[in-house]
Amino acid sequence: MLRRATLDRFRQFHTHPAYIVPRKEKDVGVCERYESSKPTREEKKAGRRAAQAATVAAKGEKELEYFHACCAEAIHAPPAGHAKAKQDATSERQLFSQQGTQGINFDKYSKIKVEVSGASCTAAPPMEAFSSLKDGFPGFLARNIGLMRYERPTPIQRHAVPLALAGADLMCCAQTGSGKTCAFLLPICASISSAVSAPGHQ
Repeated sequence: MLRRATLDRFRQFHTHPAYIVPRKEKDVGVCERYESSKPTREEKKAGRRAAQAATVAAKGEKELEYFHACCAEAIHAPPAGHAKAKQDATSERQLFSQQGTQGINFDKYSKIKVEVSGASCTAAPPMEAFSSLKDGFPGFLARNIGLMRYERPTPIQRHAVPLALAGADLMCCAQTGSGKTCAFLLPICASISSAVSAPGHQ
């Protein structure tokens, strides 16, 4: 009887409204405060996207300001003369003074096997040195090649540059760092320069 009375008293105490309501209200309040202070996964993603968008927008604004500043400088620049030539020479020294070929063993390039196929593969012989094609490059391009200290071409440059200058369509494949960018940019720059210099071009 004593045990049953004790159990009934326990149940009565824990089911009394004065006990239940404050406990529940307190628990709910704590839970809501906890959930509201912790961002959800979607909110975190949205925050990261907003931060990235702000960074891109700020970068775009800076680039636009720089572009307008360059345009204004070009419009109000004085006629070309000795001072401009001196400034260009200084800029060239700053740009090209650090160029070099240290650490590159060009003698081993001749041992790399190159496969060339297609109807236009004999349109132009491979070049042994950049100087051998100086007549095929515009003056400014040949000068920049010299400033960059480009003398001996890499295997892909050796074959691709003469063929592209001859008007062949190329599809080249080589590993990273083999000189592919230079191999396609030189003929493209030469072609654009020739088109701009052509009579009747506007």
